Amino acid sequence: MHNNLKINIGAVYEAAEGNYANFDIEEDVHFGEKSMPETMRIKTKVKIMKLSREMNVTAKNFTTSITFICSRCLKPFTYIIKIPFIERQFLFERPHVIEDIDDLYLVDMKTMTIDLTELFRQEILLHFPLIPLCSLKCKGLCRICGQDLNERDCGHSQSYQEDEKTHKPFLQLKALFKANKHGKKTSNKEKNSAKQ
Repeated sequence: MHNNLKINIGAVYEAAEGNYANFDIEEDVHFGEKSMPETMRIKTKVKIMKLSREMNVTAKNFTTSITFICSRCLKPFTYIIKIPFIERQFLFERPHVIEDIDDLYLVDMKTMTIDLTELFRQEILLHFPLIPLCSLKCKGLCRICGQDLNERDCGHSQSYQEDEKTHKPFLQLKALFKANKHGKKTSNKEKNSAKQ
């Protein structure tokens, strides 16, 4: 699918420094990213201002949505990404020293356009959730029978809550640390019991 995130900035470039143009963007965009769907609907308001050596580009109220699989209940859910403000500088010339190639944005001086695709792709990835959850209250699946605990309680939760109270694998390790702290040498018997 063709992306319409290339914006012609010829008129702004020819104008005096400080002049700007506004663009309302609402597009289905293909970012070519494996972790993203084939197309994503994005919506934002873009302002492009001419400065001495670059175009200052700001995007306000950027919104899009993506389907994730909940890491607890394993069901798909729609996650809304809302970014209040994005700002980058698109340079007229490539600098001699580049500190971070991922933060370098250039105006295409041949076609007098700027391409916002990479900028928006990076912003979307930065706003992905670390752990996708359909809800903070999601109870997940029963570890014994696999029942979705959001739908009904299978009755197993009580049994593995009791197991967690009695099964404390780090107690023996704690005892070893205490023994070593007080200068007591750990016997082979204690080491073996800690491994089990």
